[in-house]
Amino acid sequence: MTRERGELLGRDGEIAALVAELDEAVAGRTRLVLVTGEAGIGKSRLLEELAETARLANCLTLTGRAAEFEADLPFAALIDALDPYLRTLDDRDLERLSLDRLGALAAVFPALEGIGPAIDVPVNAGERFRLHRAVGELLERLAARQPVLLVLDDLHWADQASLELAAHLTRRAPEGAILIAFGVRTASMPERASRALASIETAYQVTRLEVPPLGPAALGRLVGVGGAAAGRLHELTRGNPFFALQLSHSGAAPGRELTLDNIPQAVQRAIRLELDALAASAREVAGAAAVVGDPFDLDLTINATEIGEDAVLDGLDELCVHGIVRPTAMPRSFEFRHPLVRSAIYQATPPGTRIARHRLIADHLGGRGAGPVELARHVEHSARHGDLDSVRVLTLAAEAVLAQAPLSAARWTETALSLVPASEPSRRRIRLLGDLALARAGVGDLHGGLDALHTSLSLVEPDDHRALVNVAVAAALGERLVGRPDLADATLAAAYERLDDPESAHAVMVAIARSNNYFYLGAFDEMLVWARRAEAAASRLGDDSLLVAAYAALTEGAAFSGRIEAALEAHALVRPLLVTLDDRALSRQLQLEALCSLAGAELYLDLYHDAYAHAQRGLRLARETGQVHLMPVFIPIAGSAAWVIGDREAAFEIFDDAIDGARMLGNDSTLAWYLFNRALAALVYGDSELADKLSEESWSLAEPLGEGMIRAFSSAIRASVMLETGRPAEAIGLIHAGAGGPDVALVAGGWRGLWYEVLANAHLQLGELDAARQVVGRARSLAAEVRVEIAAMSADRAEAAVAMAAGDSSRAVDLARSAVARAAAIGSPIWTASSQELLGRALAAAGDDEAAATALDLASVGYDGLGAVRLRDRVDGELRRLGRTVRRRTRAGRGEQGLAALTGRELEVAELIRGHATNREIASNLFLSLKTVETHIRHIFEKLGVNSRADVARAIEAATG
Repeated sequence: MTRERGELLGRDGEIAALVAELDEAVAGRTRLVLVTGEAGIGKSRLLEELAETARLANCLTLTGRAAEFEADLPFAALIDALDPYLRTLDDRDLERLSLDRLGALAAVFPALEGIGPAIDVPVNAGERFRLHRAVGELLERLAARQPVLLVLDDLHWADQASLELAAHLTRRAPEGAILIAFGVRTASMPERASRALASIETAYQVTRLEVPPLGPAALGRLVGVGGAAAGRLHELTRGNPFFALQLSHSGAAPGRELTLDNIPQAVQRAIRLELDALAASAREVAGAAAVVGDPFDLDLTINATEIGEDAVLDGLDELCVHGIVRPTAMPRSFEFRHPLVRSAIYQATPPGTRIARHRLIADHLGGRGAGPVELARHVEHSARHGDLDSVRVLTLAAEAVLAQAPLSAARWTETALSLVPASEPSRRRIRLLGDLALARAGVGDLHGGLDALHTSLSLVEPDDHRALVNVAVAAALGERLVGRPDLADATLAAAYERLDDPESAHAVMVAIARSNNYFYLGAFDEMLVWARRAEAAASRLGDDSLLVAAYAALTEGAAFSGRIEAALEAHALVRPLLVTLDDRALSRQLQLEALCSLAGAELYLDLYHDAYAHAQRGLRLARETGQVHLMPVFIPIAGSAAWVIGDREAAFEIFDDAIDGARMLGNDSTLAWYLFNRALAALVYGDSELADKLSEESWSLAEPLGEGMIRAFSSAIRASVMLETGRPAEAIGLIHAGAGGPDVALVAGGWRGLWYEVLANAHLQLGELDAARQVVGRARSLAAEVRVEIAAMSADRAEAAVAMAAGDSSRAVDLARSAVARAAAIGSPIWTASSQELLGRALAAAGDDEAAATALDLASVGYDGLGAVRLRDRVDGELRRLGRTVRRRTRAGRGEQGLAALTGRELEVAELIRGHATNREIASNLFLSLKTVETHIRHIFEKLGVNSRADVARAIEAATG
């Protein structure tokens, strides 16, 4: 790809490299380029040349640039690049963005504010990955229409949210005709940017292009000098074209007073000399514009000066004539010719003048109805101590960006705190400290968030029990998140002691919180003790909301401690009170927390379908109402219940999303929790390699934690993988060490039976039949005490394995049949299939090949329908060893068949196929990515039972007459 271009001295090699990357992208292969170099070396000029080449090649060219003094504006570089184009989308395209789960974009781009809320809008800092995915999907959709070049320049100045997104795009690059080019300065990089930029630089799919200094001849031609003067200029500027041009523009000869050590200061002096040669109005406009931003809005600039509009326009003309600023593509918007120019002018502006201009800009923005985020940058630089209006603006701005840009939220909240006068009631500071805790947690500073909460506790007035309870419960949650449930209990205990009346509503709330916290300590009997205390006090108070919450805690405490009859009695009382509430009533904090406890209890009462439905509803309401502290609890319940009832894809999606969010927050204990849950789901469905990787990471995070639920489950699931991968002795040792000894005492309720089964099989692999029998004895005791099917099923399976090892195949067959029946009673297709497999092996050992083949065939069909392909193939191998021919089965569809099985979007795609549209035409027409179109077509083929596009057309014609 070539074009006629103006001369760009000394950069032929760099231009050729960039054009080659563009050619690859236009051909349909995603490319990522990092253009690096020192300040002023010409990175931006090369990227401008690339953009112009792309435009001439009919590429959609989107360019954005970060600015030094806008590092607290979330996604500023991305908005600069994409928002002008998004404003050109028609209503149909906007509707598709909303309907297709890309509503997260509306949380960032002003152009999309009107598309309304969508399920994927991030509601807390840990969900930023939703936005990152949405941006990647948007680029893929745009690339389906025409090749895309996205330029994000000066990323070293970018806000943290933009940096995270850029790093995500390098890890999970969008697919299609896309070139993403980043411009980054290599020296004097802000510390906050170094980590994200390092991850971009080291990503294997990123091509790095370092821009070298110009040689003496090229530098001399650039400024119009030659010979010794060019050599001296090259020596002083080290081949930096920007520095050379600044010296040339200022008229300052490169004399002997300049040395290599003070070149940057010399350049700043050159810029000042350049401005000094201009009229006063031009200098005033330059100073005001540097405060407004880069690019800068003309109207804001006018209002940041006191010289009048006509004088501003005259000054602007002069600045443009001298090349200090230039127009952008947006009306009444201008930019400095280089960020260093703007930086030098801003830094040279006296501090008092800067403050005054920020105040004028904030006043003007407020007068024209600007939102708090737009106001915040100027307010934080100009607000006076005690200015409660500024506190309000900064607080609202922080709340608005918390989910997408917690670093900005933390900065604005800290500024707001510094402005609150001592005369204000402590509750205002307590609220701000709570906001600060959330923001710090959002950037992975969980300990900083805890510090804020404990500071809040110290500010609570002795008689302010409401604030005491709210802050103490929040602080306890924070302690749990960093893996310190023991300190969480100490915090709650101290708050309980500060309450005057242990029978009060506030005491009930603390008692419920303590009951919940004891789960994380693995102290299940204590859960029940505090739940009963809460229920007794709530009953005496006659407060229905408190009573429902207490009953839910009682249900959970009884289920986890194995008191199943008591749990079911409480469940019968609380379930109808909760699940019949409408969303608005259920969204009240106590009721939603009660739903969380109810769903958790149902997971331990064999009520998996109920647990899944209630956890999913709870997740939705927690997201919609901002009660994000409940999401880390709802997530494992929903994901675990999903895989138990056979919804593998939902379980994987729930856990994978949660893992992405926990990684963003740097939350090791919660990440360990999600990882072991995802590892167990992978293992149960046959992916032992993934389970090995995830469980190893989980255990590495959980091992340093104190004794409790996360460490216990992490060790137990890691041990399960060890058994599956041929390390039985290690599996036994890890369960004993991490999960509460041979009794696996730190695993709650009937689920403990699963790890008795693991222990029994591990002993059998080691030839330790007597030890395996002892484990079976414990499993039988558990099943007798904790009367849930999961415990009895696990005991049946463990004992069946021991019976086969002992040569009692008849006994093994009976036990395996019992396990099949119990798995079916639970309603778990995956446990039913695995129990059928056990039955098949027991029957084969008993010599009944015909019955064995029938059982194994049922297991194979079950695994196949669940997508557990590896397990299916393993069973099919056993069938072949029995002499059976295995025919590949077509997975049974769910629900309707034929056209009725297609979703609305699939019907749209099918109709376009009928009209002979190509994949690219379908993508363009429906504003989808090519990858999404291919996925829809694959699903259409599967649901219609066809193998070609012509068959799709015939199926539609047959159905519609």
